Amino acid sequence: MLADRRLRRLRAIRYLRLKENAHSPRQIRECEHMRCYFMRDGHIASIELLDVNSDEEAIEKSKALFEERKSKFDGFEVWDRARKIAEGPLREDDGYADG
Repeated sequence: MLADRRLRRLRAIRYLRLKENAHSPRQIRECEHMRCYFMRDGHIASIELLDVNSDEEAIEKSKALFEERKSKFDGFEVWDRARKIAEGPLREDDGYADG
C-alpha cells in the first residue's frame, strides 16, 4: 500500500516535470551537454561531455581539450545531439574547420 502511494507520487512528479519542460525548451537546452568526439584513424576514440551554453563555447573548449591531447588523437568533432557544430584540425591556415 505504501509502495503504491510512493510509486504514484513519483509518477505524478515526473509527469509535472515533463509537462513543465514541454513549455520551456531553453530549460531543456541548458540541461543537456554537447559532446566532443576525439578521433583516431577515422573512428571515435574518446568522448568528452561539454557543459556549455553556446556553440562558440563548445568549439573553444573542444579546441583547448584537443590541444592538451593532440598526441593521442588525430582530430575532433563537436556535436549538439544530431547537429555537427565543428571539426578539426582540417585546414592549414588555422588548423580548425567549422561545420
